[in-house]
Amino acid sequence: MDEKIFEQTRNFWGDAVRRGNLLYPNDKVIRFMKRNFKNPSKTTVLDFGCGGGRNSLALACEGYRVIAMDYTDTAMEMTTEKLHGMGNVSIMQNKGLDIPLEDSSVDAIVADGSLFYNNLTNTAKLLGNLKKTLKPGGLMWADFRSTEDSLYRGGVSIRRFLFYA
Repeated sequence: MDEKIFEQTRNFWGDAVRRGNLLYPNDKVIRFMKRNFKNPSKTTVLDFGCGGGRNSLALACEGYRVIAMDYTDTAMEMTTEKLHGMGNVSIMQNKGLDIPLEDSSVDAIVADGSLFYNNLTNTAKLLGNLKKTLKPGGLMWADFRSTEDSLYRGGVSIRRFLFYA
């Protein structure tokens, strides 16, 4: 990922996390985890692109071992504040497309609103890096933005369907 674009998007999403400060977890994420992982205390989930920590907090309260990860300083600060003192939570910052976890180290990945800003090549690389962290038989829940999203074309066009703010 181009370093200038990385810094611009990181600053944009840091500001967006602070402005949005979403409080309530995504019920689809919680249902996915509860349906597929029946023993929370033995399940490690990576909340990739955790933002302000809303899903991380809900999953930790359900008893899952949570790795809350984001690439913005703002998200790390907000998540640390929300999850302070919870013993079943680790908070980590990634940079760009790199995932600073060992291979086969998580049972599940949740990527709620965090995989939509890369071009196809970088998205494929990021997904490959995330896949490496999954244990055999691990599962991933993710959503992607569409052209109907309010942020669509909200920035400067880099190339077709790829923008930064």
